[in-house]
Amino acid sequence: MSRPFLADLAAYREDRDRKAAAELAGRVLPFSQAEYRERHQRLREAMSAAGVDLVLLSGPESMCWLTGYAARWYRHGGPPEWPALTTTAVRADDDRIVHFDYWGEETLSAFTSVCDDVRTYPGETLDECLSFLRKELGSMGWLAGMVGRERHSAVPDQAVANSMEDVLRTWGCRVCDASGLVSQLRHVKSAAEIAYVEEAVRICDVGLRAAGDTMAPGVTELEVWAEMIRAMTAAGGEPAAQHEMVSGSPLLLYHGISSRRKLKEGDTVMVDPCGVVNRYHGNVSRCFYLGTPPPGLVELLRLGGEGYGVFCEAAGDGVEVDRVGAVIESYFREAGIWDLVWFCGGYELGIAFPPDWVGPWTFDFARRQPGKVFAAGMVTNLEMIFEMPLVDTVVYGPDGARTLSSLPPAVIPVDV
Repeated sequence: MSRPFLADLAAYREDRDRKAAAELAGRVLPFSQAEYRERHQRLREAMSAAGVDLVLLSGPESMCWLTGYAARWYRHGGPPEWPALTTTAVRADDDRIVHFDYWGEETLSAFTSVCDDVRTYPGETLDECLSFLRKELGSMGWLAGMVGRERHSAVPDQAVANSMEDVLRTWGCRVCDASGLVSQLRHVKSAAEIAYVEEAVRICDVGLRAAGDTMAPGVTELEVWAEMIRAMTAAGGEPAAQHEMVSGSPLLLYHGISSRRKLKEGDTVMVDPCGVVNRYHGNVSRCFYLGTPPPGLVELLRLGGEGYGVFCEAAGDGVEVDRVGAVIESYFREAGIWDLVWFCGGYELGIAFPPDWVGPWTFDFARRQPGKVFAAGMVTNLEMIFEMPLVDTVVYGPDGARTLSSLPPAVIPVDV
């Protein structure tokens, strides 16, 4: 049977391959090769200090931080026949990085990652993948001593993780939790990382302004959300690691999903997005009021918003969290709103992938946290929640801290 379309298909593939080669050659990674090398060296030093000989990184954030690798799917939550075993292996006494992935992902790794040793699983089943890992790691002499796994990562799922650890033990390895190895190194950020966060917050502010401009009686939460996302995308943003909420429900659905609910005059609308640049997140949340907001709410959030200045003066390199908490409590008591605080604290921000942008380091001024300190180069959000949330992104320096949003921490009225 004659199949003349095959000649056209061959020409299409040749043209596509030529264009792909040019795009790969012209790729620009988020950080310099030197910064990635420095991260690798710091990880090896941390492993040696912790007595970990081999670490198998499975957290998307860890792999991205170390090599730049970024994907939209890591197989967690998928069918059992497709185990989530995308893994980056690092040995403390070896200067190589080896990345294990599935067929079809080699190009993605080449485009996003500095790792040039990518090994592809020969099949899809768990047994095939684990056997391949054993053969490859064993051939390098890496299956000896203490092996660290990121047990606090959502990837892989518990069933796959248990199987992997069982097999590691049968190979003669000791296994430990190495979740903190990379997260501790990510905790203090480089100047280049902080620059991405600053740009992410600028983009977040663009989205918040677009949300406010779109709000009107009869407009749905989802329509506001769509315009916010469109504006952030046009400003250079990326998809965030979780849903960027717009909610006008009086039920105060802080972690709800934007719905088809139509906004009404008198609604207080919570908007909680992250701007994202090269997977670095900046979180800012504001509340909008359709119409003239109640004076009591305006005053409460004005006083609460002034707490950001108090916080930034108190927090800095080496300052204990509890000491800053005492300063904040004193300010709120003097302002007469301490008993109206629902939550005051925050969490680390930085690289994030779905399903969460909440980082591993957190603080809560309602609880004692002896020994915990702020450090120069950290990035967190700071949530001050009264009736409504005020959230900003904070960068910590040697002599204090600074918020990044250009939007005032206050109720934002919307003309109707």
